[in-house]
Parts: sequence; C-alpha cells; structure tokens
Amino acid sequence: MKYVLPFAFAVLSCSSMAKEASPIDAVDTLEKRFGVYKGKRRNHTKGVCFAGTFKATTIAKQYTRSQIFNTDTVTVIGRFSHAGGHLFADDRKSKTFGMALQLKNGTTIHQMAMLNLPFFDVSTPQAFIDKHKVTAPDKTTGKIDQAKFTAFKQQNPSFARLKKAIKNQRLRSDYSEYTFNSIHAFHMFNAKGQEQPARWTFVPNQVNQAITAPNSQDAMAKHFADKLKKAPIRYTMKVTFPAQDDSLTDPSQTWKTTGKSIDFGHLTITSLNSKCEPINFDPLLVSDGFQVSDDPVLKFRSPAYAISFGKRIVEASRTGK
Repeated sequence: MKYVLPFAFAVLSCSSMAKEASPIDAVDTLEKRFGVYKGKRRNHTKGVCFAGTFKATTIAKQYTRSQIFNTDTVTVIGRFSHAGGHLFADDRKSKTFGMALQLKNGTTIHQMAMLNLPFFDVSTPQAFIDKHKVTAPDKTTGKIDQAKFTAFKQQNPSFARLKKAIKNQRLRSDYSEYTFNSIHAFHMFNAKGQEQPARWTFVPNQVNQAITAPNSQDAMAKHFADKLKKAPIRYTMKVTFPAQDDSLTDPSQTWKTTGKSIDFGHLTITSLNSKCEPINFDPLLVSDGFQVSDDPVLKFRSPAYAISFGKRIVEASRTGK
C-alpha cells in the first residue's frame, strides 16, 4: 500500500501539468532515448547501493528543526549512479553521476537526490524533455538532427555553459571520489519558525589524486567496493546560502552566495547492500523543518519519479524479481 500514494499523486500531477511539460512524456522520452530494462529505473539506471550513517553538527539545529539534523546518528540507505538510462554505461566515457540518500531517524525520513555538477543544464521540465529528444540518434542513420540540436542550444544557453564547465573535469576511479550538489534550492525552518533558503554539497573527506581514471566499462563499482573493504568512506555535508539576487527557482544558475559555508553533518558509508533498489529517491520527500522551493524542475521530479517507479514495480511483480 505504501506505493499507492506516490503513483496516484503522479497521475493527478500529470493532468494538472498537461498544459505544460508532462511527466509521462518525460518518462516516455527517456524510454525511447535509452530503451527499457524491465524492472529497472528509467534514469540513473546503472548504479550501486550502499548503507551508512549520518550525524548532523550542532550548528544544523540553528537552521532546521528536522529530526534528521538534531545531532542523533541516523541510518542511511544510498545509491551512486550514472546519469541516463543505459544499464551498461561505459565508466570510461561517463562524466555525470548521482548520489541519492534516504536518511531515517525512527519514523522520520528525509531523501536527497544530487549530481556531481556545478549546476543543471536546463531550467525547465520541457527543456529536459527536449534535450533527450534532440540528442537521440536517428535509428536509421545513427546521427542526431543537427538543425534541431542547434536550435535547442540557442534556446537553452545553460546547456553549452555546463558542457564547457565540465569539459576538463577529471575522471575519477569511482563514485565516491566526486563532490555532489543538491542543484536545487530548499527552504529550512528552525524551531522558532525562522526561514533560510539553502543549497548543499556533499564533499568527500579524502580524494586520492594518484588514482587513475576507470580502466574498464565497469571499473567504478569494483573500485568503490574494494575501497570500502579497507575503511569506511566519509563525506561532509556543506550548506551554502544565497545572495540577495541569487535565484531560488532556476537550477541552471550558480549562486554567488553570501560567502558563507557551514559544515552541516557527516555521512559515513560503511557497506554495500541491495536495499536501495526498491526505494524511489524522491527529493520532495523531506522531513519537517524543510520545504521544497518553487523550482519547476525540482517539483517535476516527483511525479516523473513516481511514474518510473510504478512501472518498474509492476514489471518486477510480473517477473517475480
């Protein structure tokens, strides 16, 4: 029964968004772009699960009343992944990765979905759909339509701006060598009801500069597992605040910020597991003390995730897996 609500929400959301971008169209576009691996996620299809703990710093309570950030040690189920819908993506050619977290303290749950990007490449749900349509090669020629692609880039300058920003980004040996950003803005509320918009970043405590790039198609998961056998992997959650003219609703814009960065907590990854696979890492599922911003891309993710989630639950039930 716990799956009924998000899927029903998705259907209702689709009808309310019909005049704009449709979450159904988004999932359909991903399926056409990458194909369908039954029982698997439609985006960020290739990945690896992990478990661990999170402990907030004492300063976090000044900004949010969330029970996740009250300095208790909370449990974490997470997932590293490749962006896109290729189950067999080549680690040697991939540049965009995700980190998804489900933090739990008793009955309180807080979820995050982050990327190793400085900002998102588009600012609207429709542009996200269009991006996958214009970059999908023709099945006959194997080439994209250059005229449509050029028009898309002209309409979405942030797409080329991100390509330039990550062009020289060094490939790392595994997922845990990357920094991950919330991309979107959220609003935090403390015990006094005071509000503070924020974005956050998970920064690895140790990055091995000597390790080379992945040397095979599936090297990252192996390197990650080998590293975890030797010692836990740790991240610091850093929260930043916007300057007065920074956008709270456009994920394609970086923040100038106030120049203030706060250590909000520490993530410790302790083991691999498979418990993340049934989880729909909806970033709109936040704990009391947080509120999502009016970022249209952020709000679009929940119904799109739910549709994908509903499809793979049905597929898994039919195959018995």
